[in-house]
Amino acid sequence: MKLPARLGGGDLVEQRLKLRLVLEGGDPQKLRGLVVIRLQLLVAERPAEQMPLVWAHAEFAKLCHSLAAGRPVDRPQATWARYRGAKPKIDYEIWGPSYRPKRIAPGRVLYVTMKAPARVHYGTNGWRDVADIDTEDTGLGLHVAKLPTETLKPGDSIAFTFFWPESGTWEGQNFEVAIEGALVPT
Repeated sequence: MKLPARLGGGDLVEQRLKLRLVLEGGDPQKLRGLVVIRLQLLVAERPAEQMPLVWAHAEFAKLCHSLAAGRPVDRPQATWARYRGAKPKIDYEIWGPSYRPKRIAPGRVLYVTMKAPARVHYGTNGWRDVADIDTEDTGLGLHVAKLPTETLKPGDSIAFTFFWPESGTWEGQNFEVAIEGALVPT
């Protein structure tokens, strides 16, 4: 297949040979030019049908650029600066209206989130050591309370329910989270 003269001329075999030369240590500007020419041709032929192919070519160009740069070029700098490739340690669980874990690992903190202010009435191991804690407004439309679960051992549990101060009513249901599994490393 010949390219139109306005797009650089030559055939695809010639372009592939040029691309191989670039990948083996040639001029990166030539690679950029070849990719732009090919993308222009694809879009000019049948735009709707060619979009997945254009995307694949763009990904290939990005990979070539990453190879030349010695690092991923689409890596967000702020995220890389924060984590430097290390997985963050997550030592908490979040219990809320749409996710209600029944178990957490020992050493993890349990945060209870609600959409309205509430008082969390809780107790450990069958409602022993009962206490109350009010949720705090996060400013994001959620109210959060931190339950003291980090000191509980495997086999322990924490039960809780809610009092809604705005309506003066109780939730009418108890919830329980068991402490199971291996200790979370510190």
